[in-house]
Amino acid sequence: MKESDSNESNSTSFIEVEARLLEQEHRPPHLVLNFLNRKKKWPNPNDPRRKAAQKAIVWRLFFSPAVLAVGGSTILGLVTAFILFKQTDILNEQTRIIDEQKVLLQEQNRKIEIQANLEEANRRNNLVFLMDNILNQVGEELRAESNTDSVLSKPLVARIRALCQGFQPYKFLDYSLKSTRQNDSLGLTNELSPERGQLFLALINSGIGKRTLDNIFIDSNFDFAYIRNFESTGVKLRNVSLRNSNLYQSGFSKSKIETSFFNNSVMDKTRFPSTQLNLVTFNHASLEGASFYDAYLIRVYFDQSNCNRADFGASKLFHTKFDYANLIEANFYKAELFDVTFEGANLEKANFIDAKLNDISFEHVKSLDSALVDKPHWISWIRDTLMLDGSQRIKDLYKVVYLKNIPRRTNYHKKNSYVLVRKVNN
Repeated sequence: MKESDSNESNSTSFIEVEARLLEQEHRPPHLVLNFLNRKKKWPNPNDPRRKAAQKAIVWRLFFSPAVLAVGGSTILGLVTAFILFKQTDILNEQTRIIDEQKVLLQEQNRKIEIQANLEEANRRNNLVFLMDNILNQVGEELRAESNTDSVLSKPLVARIRALCQGFQPYKFLDYSLKSTRQNDSLGLTNELSPERGQLFLALINSGIGKRTLDNIFIDSNFDFAYIRNFESTGVKLRNVSLRNSNLYQSGFSKSKIETSFFNNSVMDKTRFPSTQLNLVTFNHASLEGASFYDAYLIRVYFDQSNCNRADFGASKLFHTKFDYANLIEANFYKAELFDVTFEGANLEKANFIDAKLNDISFEHVKSLDSALVDKPHWISWIRDTLMLDGSQRIKDLYKVVYLKNIPRRTNYHKKNSYVLVRKVNN
C-alpha cells in the first residue's frame, strides 16, 4: 500500500515537472506540435500538461517578449507612417490653399494695377484740356497776318515742350492691340502715351513752319507715343524721338524724315512710300510688313529689327545697316543698294531680283535659303565681279537653281526666277 502511494506520488510529481517544462517551451515548432498533439498525448482534459501546452502557445508564441517587441515596433511604425501620411496630406492641402490664395492675390493686385492705371488715365484727361488751350493759341498765332513764316513765339514753344513732358506714358486697356507686342492677355498695354500721339499729330498737321517745328522736336520727348493708323503726306520731320512708340499701320507718304529715332517701336505695316529718310534709326523696332517702296534711305539703321516681309522694292539705300535683322521674305526687287551691310541678317526667301548691289556686305549672313535672284551665275557674279564681302561663304554654302512658275511672293518679281538652295553637304 505504501509502495503504491509512493509510485502515484512520483508519477504526479513527474507530470507536474513535465507540465512546467511544457509551459516554459519557447521554440515555435515544438510549441505548435505540443498544442496540436495535446489531445492525443494527454486525453484527460484535466491533465496539467495539456493545459501547459495551451498556455505555452499563447504566451510563448504570441505574447513572448520578442514577438511583442517586433509587433510593437511594427504597430508603432504603421502608426508613425499613418501620422506622417496624414501630415503630408494636410501639408499638401495647405500648399494647395496657399497657391489658390496666391493666384487670388495676383488677380487682385492685377485688378488694382488696372484700376490705378485707369485712374491715372482719368487724371491725365485734365492735361488734354490744357492741350486744347495751347493748340488754340497755336492757331491764333499762325493766323496772324504778320506771321508770314508760320513761326510760334518762344513762350508758346516752351509751353508745348512742357505739355509733352507732362504727358507721361501709362498703361491702359486696348483690346485692339492683341496682335502686337505692346499688350498683355487682358488687353492692358505697355506704358504708352496717347496724349503725346495726339499732340504729335496736331503739331505736324497744323502748318507750323519747319524752323519752329524743328525747335519743338529737338527738345521735346515724344517717346512712348501711341499714334496708330494715321496717314500723313508731305510732312518734314527732323530731330523727332519716337522710341518705344506704337505707330502700327501708319503712313508717311512723300515725306522727309531726318535725324530721328524709332528704336524699339512697333511699326508693323507702317508705310514710307516715296519718302526720304536720312540718319534715321529703327534699331530693335518691329517693322513686319512695312513698306519703303520707292523710298530714299541714307544712313538708316535697322540693326536687330524685325523686317520680315518688309518691302524695299524700287527703293534706294545708301550706307544702310541691317545687321542681325530678320528680313524673311523681304523684297528688294529693283532696289539700288550701295554700302549696305547684312551682317548676321536672316535673308531667307528675300527677293534680290534685278537689285543693284554695290559694296554690299553679306558677312556672316545667317541665311539666304530660298532667296530669289535673277541670274544662274548670281553667286559667281557677286563674288568675282562685284567682290562683295561674304560672297565666298555664300558660294561654299549655296547653289543657284532655276524654278519655273514659282509662287508669287510679292507684286514685284518675275514669274520665272532663280533661287538659292543650300548645298547637300552643308
